[in-house]
Amino acid sequence: MKKTLIIFILLFSCIILFVISNQKENEVIISNINNNIQGLVFYLQSEEESEEYISVDTIPSKDEGYVFSKAVCNDNSEVLFNNYTWSLEVSNMENGKIRCKLYFDIDDAIARRYILSQNTVNEEIPNFNTIATTNEGIFISEDDIGTTYYWRGDVDDNYFYFAGYYWRIIRINGDGSIRLIYQGIGTDSTGDNANATTAPWHSLTNDNAYIGYMYGNANSSTYEDTHVNINNSDIKVSLDEWYNSNLESYSEYLADVGFCGDRSLSSGTGIGSTTTYYNASNRLSNNNPTFKCMNQNDLYTVDNELGNGALTYPIGLITADEVVFAGGVTTGEGGKANENYYLYTGSNYRTMTPYAFASYNGSMYTQLFGIDSTGVIRRFWSSSGTQGVRPVINIKKSVELEGTGTAKDPYRIIDTDLEDLLAKNLILANKEIKTRSLPFTTSTTVTDTTTGVIYKAQDDWGDTYYFAGNPTDNWVKFAGYYWRIIRINGDGSIRLIYNGTSTATTGSSTMINSLQAFNSNYNRSEYVGYMYTSGQQHGNTTDSPIKDVLDSWYSSNLASYADKISTEAGFCGDREMASGYSWSSTGSTHYYAGYGRLAQNSNGVNPTFKCSNSNDLYTTSTSSKGNKKLSNPIGLITVDEVVMAGGAWNSGNSSYYLYNNAAYWTMSPFYFNVGSGGSWAIMFGVRSTGYLDAPDVSNVGGVRPVINLARDVEITGSGTSSAPYVVVA
Repeated sequence: MKKTLIIFILLFSCIILFVISNQKENEVIISNINNNIQGLVFYLQSEEESEEYISVDTIPSKDEGYVFSKAVCNDNSEVLFNNYTWSLEVSNMENGKIRCKLYFDIDDAIARRYILSQNTVNEEIPNFNTIATTNEGIFISEDDIGTTYYWRGDVDDNYFYFAGYYWRIIRINGDGSIRLIYQGIGTDSTGDNANATTAPWHSLTNDNAYIGYMYGNANSSTYEDTHVNINNSDIKVSLDEWYNSNLESYSEYLADVGFCGDRSLSSGTGIGSTTTYYNASNRLSNNNPTFKCMNQNDLYTVDNELGNGALTYPIGLITADEVVFAGGVTTGEGGKANENYYLYTGSNYRTMTPYAFASYNGSMYTQLFGIDSTGVIRRFWSSSGTQGVRPVINIKKSVELEGTGTAKDPYRIIDTDLEDLLAKNLILANKEIKTRSLPFTTSTTVTDTTTGVIYKAQDDWGDTYYFAGNPTDNWVKFAGYYWRIIRINGDGSIRLIYNGTSTATTGSSTMINSLQAFNSNYNRSEYVGYMYTSGQQHGNTTDSPIKDVLDSWYSSNLASYADKISTEAGFCGDREMASGYSWSSTGSTHYYAGYGRLAQNSNGVNPTFKCSNSNDLYTTSTSSKGNKKLSNPIGLITVDEVVMAGGAWNSGNSSYYLYNNAAYWTMSPFYFNVGSGGSWAIMFGVRSTGYLDAPDVSNVGGVRPVINLARDVEITGSGTSSAPYVVVA
């Protein structure tokens, strides 16, 4: 294919075209030689990252592995080079002469080359006045660094798998790094599952300062003091916590390219409580998006070479401009719904683009652009409202990729060290994955030796893989103790149950306490709660005594290993009612949903790994799901997990891995019994014979802690008692 270099010379409103073409694929011949063309001198970088350049006679061809770096001109000429079309525009020449040195660097943007080699780029500018509802493909533009390539419309080839999550490519940045937005644990994640977490922008809204991703001092008299980046917004705190929990160990793959929170002014002063409209409000109402950040102070980076250097971690949010480039439209206060572009999730989520500090219903509020549940780009009037958070990161340009970008074959980094040692992948390696049909019966047990087998089901996060029967390959050594793997959670974390200080222990040695009541109070139904509130079915204001025991043990034995323990996964204490029953604190006998699933119908046992009420899914404050009430990420096994593992209501089982020859608690409520002799809150437990049991909460039983190893931990070993999986420090 013929390569062309088009030079546009702007002089006295005249345009003169000079064409540099090649006759052969890798040969460049300059035609129409004259003094203007002869004013160009070409330099090639000698080797990657070198500051040494070698002078050459001809411009390199597009396919020689170079990218334009910079132009140094002896006069006021301005040079714009398009690396994709391999064309050059020169303006502001003096005396009609070009006197410029053009420098070309070795193209180390391996990721960019790989992706673009599989795609066609549209060079025309799309119509930003209309939403993009079809697969419009990839387009080209400019950002602060160079040529950027962005995806638009209902594209299906921008999926990326990284750090155990799926992402969508927003664009290839000007430096060749790849900008991604979080999609979730599945390619089809929608709604809240497409948000990593939820957060308010800021708890305060009554000053222009609070519109910043980072901000300065409220009630200031200068713009600079108002918008200096010394304080973190609430949403930045939330993103930093998520990064620290989920991406910190992958930091070597992430680029520091920056995230623009454009606080440049359209009208007003941007100070104190004065009405102010920021530039994006005008820019996007006219459907004129940009990838460039007007002020370095608003380009959030870790290093200060490109941006403000204010970030702790290289993570941010999408800009409203990027949403318009992707196919959204905003017009004044409204906008246009779009459920057919790749950024639509069916959930509200935030951008990091300020709109205004202005009045609403008589009060002044900070206002930022966001995406609502219909795909509309709109302003969220009160930035204190909790909305979805979809993290944005940038993958380094130098990584090697594989895949085609589809949902079934997403782009992913080629690095065996990155994936092979992750706990989920190592555990699943060489396993036979089976499924089991429901319902079971109340006598269904699993007693077989199931080494090499793992079973697949669904939980609140996605596909979960669980052990059942008597496997010999689900041992883990962690924090000085031995554990058994219950299952791989849907988010990729690993759920463990405590087994003591050796693989040979049984009885009380497999528990941290063998004589612990679930709750010393028993005469109200709410006492079945791991946490509870008097008079409420799903309240979570008071810790149960068994939770106190677990929290204390965690603080003494696991707190120093917190970076290896998941704060995303939760523990379900299902307080929903079985069919036909209604809840009351003391009024009448009623059964909980666990009874309905597992014991009410002898031929209709339907265990589940899902938690139907988020108030009963005990999670920490950093989790994307659940009640966020836990102070420590520790709990107990559920009765459903016991049944899935091989336990049963009407049959003992001494041949499955949860059998320990002792009685212990689950965190699953059974029923509230009202009789002539009194009232009792009843839990599910496991008897010393392996049967499911129904002790009242004031009885004493064993406590076997359950934790979840973080999804990004690396492990070694084979999972046997002699070579257990061991978490790599």
